[in-house]
Amino acid sequence: MVIEPSAFEPLAVAVDKPRRGSSPWRWILLTTAVVFIAIMGFLLSAKSVQITVQAQTSADIELSGGLYLPFGDRYLLHSGDYQVTATAQGYHPLHSTVTVTDEDNQIVELVLQPLPGRLGVNSQPFGAKVLIDGELIGETPLSAVPVEAGEHSLRIQ
Repeated sequence: MVIEPSAFEPLAVAVDKPRRGSSPWRWILLTTAVVFIAIMGFLLSAKSVQITVQAQTSADIELSGGLYLPFGDRYLLHSGDYQVTATAQGYHPLHSTVTVTDEDNQIVELVLQPLPGRLGVNSQPFGAKVLIDGELIGETPLSAVPVEAGEHSLRIQ
């Protein structure tokens, strides 16, 4: 058997290797993975805090001071201080600071104070002195005098 050399012929056109460019699917997958890891990190490190408001009507609660995730009357929060504002119809707004500790399950109770009632007094003859809890509030006729909720002593002289 005889071995003979073959003729070499170079390719006329150079063939470029396909570049592995930045595919949009690669960036979408990478971004999705980073967002998933961030969400899971927050969920696994957050503490559950239940915020209850003592009022006769439903109250609105607003939190500020950090990232939180609401679930009904519970919130997922990281440890630290948060500003809480609770409002309800017929009550004074409540602004408070809540400290979240490392405990897993925490309960915060907020007590809203009712708005004052309105007192009106008419008398015959006019000009009678009206005292609430021993303090002069005016002379009759009086209308829409604010009086805080609770028991009071009313005296008309």
